[in-house]
Amino acid sequence: MRRGAAWCDETYRRRIGAAFTAKVAEWKPDFVFVIAGFRLAGDVIRAVRKKHGIPIANFVVDDPAFCSRTLLHDLAAYSSIFCIDRSWMPVIGQFNPQIYYLPHAG
Repeated sequence: MRRGAAWCDETYRRRIGAAFTAKVAEWKPDFVFVIAGFRLAGDVIRAVRKKHGIPIANFVVDDPAFCSRTLLHDLAAYSSIFCIDRSWMPVIGQFNPQIYYLPHAG
């Protein structure tokens, strides 16, 4: 059976989503700050936020121009977004208006 890049990407996203969900359940945090969370599926973020009643923020460190629309759409699931580059904010803000500038040195 031949499997392509899309299958690999989806398998990876399912696995890290399951690991993320398990760690949140184990650690029971009050807040989660995800760095470079483009690989976490929006449905995973929504489910964890709903089940645990906690905010989850994403620190975007990758240029959104090189991400798929699906991955960008997943940003809508986060409570807020922090971004290292102000020039990316208009694009990301279309998916999640709770966006703030936070440089790497911040």
